[in-house]
Amino acid sequence: MYRLIFHNGRYKGRRIAVQQGDLLIGRDPSCQIDLADDDSVSRQHARIERRKDGVWLRDLGSMNPATVNGQVVDEVKLRPGDRIEIGHTLMEFQPVEAMVHTSSRKRSRLHILTLVAVGIILILEALFIFVLPVWQRDVAAVANPPAPGAAVERAALQPTPPPNEPEPAVAIAPEPQPVAIVAPPVETPAPADLEPALRRQVDELKQVVSGLREQVEVLSTQPVVAAAAASREPERAAPVLAPPPERPALEDPLALRMRELLALAKAESRKGNWLAADQAIERLLILAPDNVPALVERARLYEKRGLLKEAGDVWARLLTLTAGTPLYNEAAAERQRLAREEALRAVARRPTAAPESPALPRRIRIQAVERERFPGTREFDEMRIVRVVMRPRLGEGRIDTEDVRVWVVFYDRVIGENSVVPTGATVPEEPLRIETAWGAGEQKSVTATYIVPKNFRADEEALYGQKRAFEGYRIQVWYKGELQDEDALPKALLKEPMPEMPVETSPLAAPPAQSVSPNTPVRRR
Repeated sequence: MYRLIFHNGRYKGRRIAVQQGDLLIGRDPSCQIDLADDDSVSRQHARIERRKDGVWLRDLGSMNPATVNGQVVDEVKLRPGDRIEIGHTLMEFQPVEAMVHTSSRKRSRLHILTLVAVGIILILEALFIFVLPVWQRDVAAVANPPAPGAAVERAALQPTPPPNEPEPAVAIAPEPQPVAIVAPPVETPAPADLEPALRRQVDELKQVVSGLREQVEVLSTQPVVAAAAASREPERAAPVLAPPPERPALEDPLALRMRELLALAKAESRKGNWLAADQAIERLLILAPDNVPALVERARLYEKRGLLKEAGDVWARLLTLTAGTPLYNEAAAERQRLAREEALRAVARRPTAAPESPALPRRIRIQAVERERFPGTREFDEMRIVRVVMRPRLGEGRIDTEDVRVWVVFYDRVIGENSVVPTGATVPEEPLRIETAWGAGEQKSVTATYIVPKNFRADEEALYGQKRAFEGYRIQVWYKGELQDEDALPKALLKEPMPEMPVETSPLAAPPAQSVSPNTPVRRR
């Protein structure tokens, strides 16, 4: 049995005891230790395994490897006091077996103290019963010795048989003789303070015995087990992994699971991990398809991702589920608002072909944009991935992938100024292409990466005198020289001019774009 002591993060101050089995640590809700609040932790980051030779920590190939005592490890045997850091969460490993010996040692000491006290009392009582009377008699004998001539006179009164004459068989009473008058023996005076000193010592012994009896009575009224438990240090008690105190003990497990998934979705949405948030909502709706809070969160997620039609469909479904409730009016208002915004966006996205190229109908649209951020490593400070999912229009036949270009431009914000610039970090320098055949009705996707190398920001600030940070991206999809669809995050970037697309990979008949240098700020409107 061992325990983990958390020094920071969502479990700060808690001690989690593990009796048996393996322990999975990560951001995924299926992990026993869920670190969803730590962005630098992978979904399944590390595992603590119990083996025959001890407890081992094994990293599961995360981008931000686990460390033990500051050293990056793939697999290591844990020892008492090891400090494990997973992401930004710091915990301490401690075995629990050593805790049992302390309480048993304290209990034996109390037993020994009690036995010693009882032994002292028995010894003192034996002294009072056997030794003290003899001592008093000896003291009295020393204080009152017999007269020196008394023994001589008593001997003179007894008849002495003549020498060398056998004793008679029958004793003959001696003739009366005159009794010698002897002067009374002179008594030797005892010291004046002998008797008071003796009494004082006896009184002191009685007081000691009575005090020891009182202590034994007090100790006998307290159970040994209770005394040992009271002397145990509070922090040595091994806590048991239990639900948070604010949750009811008899709460429905299904309702608890749905609330956890909804909280996870909201947390991922606040961090911008919309794909992870939508996955949590999907798992919740599998458990309860008509869960109103989950549908409301999904509609808001769709809107953040720019999927206005899908968000409107979810609000329309909520209209049927919330009839007669205050949420019905909100759902109706949101449905109308999204319908208006979708119509305005369709007008704004209407393609404008070059005068020399024939007008082509829009054939490809952006289905979704999924993005994810990864924590820094020893090679880079920041990495982001943007995945563009595209789908042809309904009824469209085969798409010629040789004429498809996806142009993704990343922007940085100039801190302290109201302006943005195309980033100087490591990003795709050419439009992205689709390598495989694109059949009717299929979805295709391309992925663009945004990588900030180690110490790049400091060098950039020294070079340009500006401190910059990630702002967002803008995406354009071109087919046969015609702009098919575009998206941006934040939406204000749709108003900014795009950098010039490389000539050698530009679509045929593509309209020229305004050239924007990565070092030239673009003033926001």
